Amino acid sequence: MRAQQFVILFAFSTFPVIANAQTIANAGPDQETCFDTTSMQANTPLPTETGMWSLTSGMVTITDPSDPSTSVTGIYFGQNVLTWTIITPVDTTADQVSITRYEVDPPIPNAGPDQSIYAPPFSATMGAAPPIAPQVCTWSLIQGTGLFSNPNDPYATVTDLSEGENILRWTSDSGPCFQLISDDVVITVELSTSIGADANDRPVAMWFDNASGLLRIVGDVQANSLSIVNALGQRVETPARISAGAVDLSGLPSGNYSATATISGIRRTLRFVVGR
Repeated sequence: MRAQQFVILFAFSTFPVIANAQTIANAGPDQETCFDTTSMQANTPLPTETGMWSLTSGMVTITDPSDPSTSVTGIYFGQNVLTWTIITPVDTTADQVSITRYEVDPPIPNAGPDQSIYAPPFSATMGAAPPIAPQVCTWSLIQGTGLFSNPNDPYATVTDLSEGENILRWTSDSGPCFQLISDDVVITVELSTSIGADANDRPVAMWFDNASGLLRIVGDVQANSLSIVNALGQRVETPARISAGAVDLSGLPSGNYSATATISGIRRTLRFVVGR
């Protein structure tokens, strides 16, 4: 009997084998909202993986911490940060997302009172109402000239002012919930005048130096004529003597003030702002 030969063929797959596949956590895009509730937009883990939301900062209530699209409620004003964590058999990854809630009815910006100053120096300290986070306010120049030490500081120092009227604008950006709104303040700059009878031809002026806290006076001040009042019209106690042409007001709290004095026979009034 003739022996029969058998051929056995083996088929091999050409498809690649993916080992250790895992999902990398993605918490979704940052959000800005006017309301106290929203839905999350994280990626979905594989069936063998576990996803979990946690609150990193701020204040919100997470409805279902394991749902990548969970709703969150009770969102606090300002920035709130949540973390989406995915745990796999191989590794653990996490990603953060911020939810910023804005006021629907934010505070109206207040640029502060108009000011009249005598130059030099050609500078003034602003006295705007501070914004309430997440509201952001910015100074801009509408008329005249001026450079701001910090355009977002309500008490910024503005230098290089022009003689005459300088109009400065304090604009509020309250995010997507409210249109831009602004308030203007006028700083009128007058050059210090001279008195011909003064042998030294010295300028008659007074101005407030916010950096040192000194009310500087050039000219002869009539005894007991200096008076300083606050924004409520209340008189502020001042040192009895004027030393080296200046009065130390560094102990005054921040706010708006008015100084009146008879300098070389001329009655002068200066409105000024004490910064932080």
